[in-house]
Amino acid sequence: YYSLCAMTAVSMAFILGGSVVRIGIAEKGGTRGGLLVGLVVFIAAISIFANLDTVKDADLPILAIANQIHPWLAYI
Repeated sequence: YYSLCAMTAVSMAFILGGSVVRIGIAEKGGTRGGLLVGLVVFIAAISIFANLDTVKDADLPILAIANQIHPWLAYI
């Protein structure tokens, strides 16, 4: 799933990056966006490993964690 999202993001970056006038600003934005996505993936992985007993049989581990926090979070 992640590789599909990454390939889509790369192709869109090539399309949108061609219209940027200032390359430095695009590089800073790409770096910050990449770091933010990496941080979110890291936090998701840590939360899955911290709740391994809850998510070991779940089809969607993050959804199981959200449902454990509050059932309404599973609907969002």
